[in-house]
Amino acid sequence: MLPDSRKKWMQVANIYPKMSAQDQDRLQSRMTSWSNLSQKEQRLARENYLASLKFPAEKKAEAWTAYQKLSDEQKKKLADLEAKKKTDSH
Repeated sequence: MLPDSRKKWMQVANIYPKMSAQDQDRLQSRMTSWSNLSQKEQRLARENYLASLKFPAEKKAEAWTAYQKLSDEQKKKLADLEAKKKTDSH
């Protein structure tokens, strides 16, 4: 384990007992979901997360508001298009 990763996990371990039961359950669920991802999926998730940090907060809020205004059908089409892009690029 890399030193930075080890440090982060030590911080999580230190605050875990102080978390509410709901927060502990959420953390465990997320850890399980993460561990079920393939290495390729984990790498892609990290890349997407880092890319999202570069996107200004105002633009994120605008994009989210616009997305919420879409119909369920439009959201499904958009999701299918994004899934196809990811499949085509890998």
